[in-house]
Amino acid sequence: MLLLPHLQAAGAAAQAAPVAPQAVPIIGEIQFLTLNNSADVWSGGTMVVGGQNVILPRNLLMDYPANRLTLQQTFAQAPAACVANGESGLAKFDKCNLSGHGTFAMIQANRISAGVIAGDVFLQKGLDIIQGNVTYINYAEGYFRLDGNPNDATTGVMVRMNDPTSRHTVQRGAGCAGTANNRSPDPRFTEDPEPTRSI
Repeated sequence: MLLLPHLQAAGAAAQAAPVAPQAVPIIGEIQFLTLNNSADVWSGGTMVVGGQNVILPRNLLMDYPANRLTLQQTFAQAPAACVANGESGLAKFDKCNLSGHGTFAMIQANRISAGVIAGDVFLQKGLDIIQGNVTYINYAEGYFRLDGNPNDATTGVMVRMNDPTSRHTVQRGAGCAGTANNRSPDPRFTEDPEPTRSI
């Protein structure tokens, strides 16, 4: 009889203590993005950022600059060539992504025994930051140039607003790919629908 309590105590000592979740901030370019179930608007999936596999749980809403979408909506609202391939177009290695780079992701995640699970995801096209003096404005085609020769349409850095609906700017002409009628046709990266002033 004395042996039984001793065995119970030994068994309790052998059990591993539960591991507390650890906060994991992940920032970088999306390399791969998968969706578990394209028929389920609340479906989860996985994302690989900087080589780190991140579980995107069911019911997660991902933030864009002026939009919020589920993972399934992200895939469903992708450009037609991406939808045809079952891709989002946001990952660097998506066949439909011809830009050569992936969308930039900032993720707040938790590391638990099952892996790294996202709690908050913010996506943006890139981290480009430019500044300079405006040296040319093309009102007809909706762009301006910085730090070029004054009144010269060919020098300096061309800048266009991300405006998929063309609400605030003209989105065609110089700098647009091929015969595209809109320079920023991806509605997932839409502008804020509230009235704004563009200077």
